[in-house]
Amino acid sequence: MHISDLEEFVELAESSNYSEAAERLYITQSTLSKHILRMEQELGVVLFDRSSRHVQLSECGAVLLPYAKEIVALERKYSLAISEYRETWKSSIRFGTINNITAYQISEILVDFQKQNPGYHMNIINGSPYEVYDLLMDDKVDLAFLRYTERTDVSGLAIIPFAEDEIVAACAVGHPLAGRGKVALTDLKNERFLLYSERSFMYDCMMDACSKAGFVPKVAMNLSRTENLIDLAARNVGIGFFMKRHVMKYLNDGISLLEIDPPYRSRIDVCYKKSHKLAVPSRAFIRFLAQWSRAAGQQSAEES
Repeated sequence: MHISDLEEFVELAESSNYSEAAERLYITQSTLSKHILRMEQELGVVLFDRSSRHVQLSECGAVLLPYAKEIVALERKYSLAISEYRETWKSSIRFGTINNITAYQISEILVDFQKQNPGYHMNIINGSPYEVYDLLMDDKVDLAFLRYTERTDVSGLAIIPFAEDEIVAACAVGHPLAGRGKVALTDLKNERFLLYSERSFMYDCMMDACSKAGFVPKVAMNLSRTENLIDLAARNVGIGFFMKRHVMKYLNDGISLLEIDPPYRSRIDVCYKKSHKLAVPSRAFIRFLAQWSRAAGQQSAEES
């Protein structure tokens, strides 16, 4: 039995007239009659008493009526909810992005896109690189500004090049290495390391970099916040390690930055799942990003 059959049954029960019910349902009277007879045959009961001029509910019909009304009302509710969701999906973009969106001009890009497309709603979820990766793989975001290294499995992702960063060391200005500009990671193997929390993206990057350099670092402290790591480095507790563009706003007069030679780099690109069908707003953002990147590249070339 179809929900439309129940809808026709309710309409006929309320109007008690085949002609009026058929008109409201936008079907012919004969079609309505056939559908009601089909329902009665399927249920094995008589739903209407047709002995008088006006159609009246039978006892079985009266039993069915409140349930039919409830089912019809529920169908209308979920149809409306689905319709509203589809409209929202069509006009919104779910972004996943790393926490520091200012260092990489992500906030600037989002603002510029919003100005050009005020009708699109953007739902932005910030998180660690691992959290953003999981959001993307679990289809909880449509697009992601994703930080990753060569060890990240991006085989199922479409990747739009965006930015690159590299790890730098931060030491106190009174440290013997301060002012050298560049150091090999092996030059720091006897130093005390200040690292982000274990199992964080930056912690894993540093452990990977040190492993490639052939040593296990002496970790003095693990902390979760950049400003705390910088403060400890300035107090000469150890040497901190950060992504260069991320750490710039946290620097103070007590800190000296050292570039790592050879550099250990990490990508930040706009990614989406190849298997995920992008809605119109997401495709519009990708086109906008291409234009934005070209304009930024031309400006950089002119300045240089």
